[in-house]
Amino acid sequence: TMNPADLVHRLDDRFRLLDRGARTGPTRHRSLRAVVDWSYERLRPAQRHLFDRLAVFAGTFTLEAAEEVCAGDGVDRAEVPTLVADLVDVSLVTLTGGRDLARYRLLETLRGYGLERLDREAAGDRWRERHLDYHVGLARRADAGLRGADEGRWVRRLDAELDDLRAAHRWALARHDAERALNLSVALHGYAYRTSRHELFAWAEAAARLPEAAGHPLLPLALGSAATRASLGGDLATARDLAQEAAAAAAGAPTGHLAHLALASAALFSGDLAQARTFGRRAAELADASGDGYQALVSRVTENLAVAYRGETDAAIAQAELVLTA
Repeated sequence: TMNPADLVHRLDDRFRLLDRGARTGPTRHRSLRAVVDWSYERLRPAQRHLFDRLAVFAGTFTLEAAEEVCAGDGVDRAEVPTLVADLVDVSLVTLTGGRDLARYRLLETLRGYGLERLDREAAGDRWRERHLDYHVGLARRADAGLRGADEGRWVRRLDAELDDLRAAHRWALARHDAERALNLSVALHGYAYRTSRHELFAWAEAAARLPEAAGHPLLPLALGSAATRASLGGDLATARDLAQEAAAAAAGAPTGHLAHLALASAALFSGDLAQARTFGRRAAELADASGDGYQALVSRVTENLAVAYRGETDAAIAQAELVLTA
């Protein structure tokens, strides 16, 4: 009764779309909802609670994530691995593999069913909040991990978590939760820079534009991250505007280091090597003052590039050697 285009437009409401199975078959086969209801009703209460809560994950998840987000109120944290295994056994959760940690997911139909149940019980917001808290914490841990020998592992971890990081950020924006939106965006700056994921820089600007972000201590860093995106994308005028806004919000505080680094990069790309050197040095000083030794080194590299591009080879080599020993 429908052609493929009709079906595509209605897939978001798949339970209503697929509600006319064979009338002569078993009741549980007569609609998509009946199929899922039949499987769900066979679960124990703890299995049902966990299944419903796992629906807040937009992509794949680890056992650690399931424990952190879903435990409590009828789900013992120690039981979560066993309960996940039970759900895998009955095909309500899918094991997707994973290079470093096992990862799981709910197929989209099953996820929609779980979210529907959570929202029907007015519990969805609570578990989305837990999901957001977990991913803010994960982003902070990853930011530290990216600066050491485990950089590759943390890049892979955040690559795998991207769907859920995106969902967490959208939820924070929808709730006008500037605190967590800014924390998440700022923690992901290093990952965005390493992987050239400009989408993540855009998250920082979206967080900065929340009215509740005005005056927040992380606002300069979020605007500085947004300025980095513009600079790397070649929009140097926008980069300068955002960086100057970030520097003004910092009012001389160490959190202005990303603003000055973005100004240094914009100056470097436009050929103003004297300005690039000045801004790079100031960015390094502010990063040192903030305790961010990693960004201080990045700033000194940018400053040193300006020296090298000016043809001051001996000075550039000497500064590079200082950076290498720092």
